Amino acid sequence: MVTCKIAHFRHVQRCLLESIDEYDTPEFQALDREAADTFDAILQLSPASAEEARVLISFLLDMIAGSEECGSRRLIERVRELTGSLTAAETASGLETGYGAGI
Repeated sequence: MVTCKIAHFRHVQRCLLESIDEYDTPEFQALDREAADTFDAILQLSPASAEEARVLISFLLDMIAGSEECGSRRLIERVRELTGSLTAAETASGLETGYGAGI
């Protein structure tokens, strides 16, 4: 689910970039709304597995890294939430986390 939503978002982004010269058309504005709605849906996703959480975290970090504005606070907060839930899920499953050589 996470991977499909992210792939759709990236596709819509590419379509927007390809049609940037037509920014004042209804079609472009519809694509822009679709991109925003898809992005909001991605932020609300609850990963079904540790792998989905990692994919979502990676996507959000890519978005933060590519952001030219300081409005990344909600992305950073979502990454923190996902990281916390991923850590909790791994701990609950009995997976031990070691730090350093043999610890």
